[in-house]
Amino acid sequence: MEPKDIIKNSQNIKLITENPEWSACALALFYTLRELGKNVNLSAMGIPKFLLPNTDYILSPKELVISVPGKIDVSQISYEKNKEELKIYIETRDGVLKKNALSFSFADLKEDTLITIKESAIETKQGNDRISIEGKPLPELTFDFISSINGGIITKEVATSLMAQIIMSGGSKEGISSRIMEISAVLMKNGANQREIIDNFYK
Repeated sequence: MEPKDIIKNSQNIKLITENPEWSACALALFYTLRELGKNVNLSAMGIPKFLLPNTDYILSPKELVISVPGKIDVSQISYEKNKEELKIYIETRDGVLKKNALSFSFADLKEDTLITIKESAIETKQGNDRISIEGKPLPELTFDFISSINGGIITKEVATSLMAQIIMSGGSKEGISSRIMEISAVLMKNGANQREIIDNFYK
């Protein structure tokens, strides 16, 4: 089984990285998985702020749970939604429901697949299936991994995140290889602005 097969058969994915220095690669993979319609829980520290369109969108669970004590007899639940807001109506049989009786929490994502980004490897685990791809610089590994699961489609968000990772890794020998230069050209073609990214790093 290949990583793309595991991703295809997954819906809830947890994506983690062991080092903040690899966070931009994790973010690029996050965007790709979201484009594929997957539910993704990203656990990564040190993501550059300028790469985040919305921190809550990236870091928060996506299901809000409203809990009502069992002793309250709920008769009906309905909602009203418009461009400005969503209202949820909870009706009880006896008409009594105090505000402090309600509690709010986020539902935990029950992942069926775990993807771990390491220093020079991307490990995909689903049940007893574990696949690790390695042997290349991390930006190159991530680019190839994304291309394999997404049919070679690179969005602007993905391109920008990967370019940021290449720039962050620029001091290493691997960061200036001919393959990395080829990947950089593809990323710029797909919307990554190298100068803008560098400027954001030094603001």
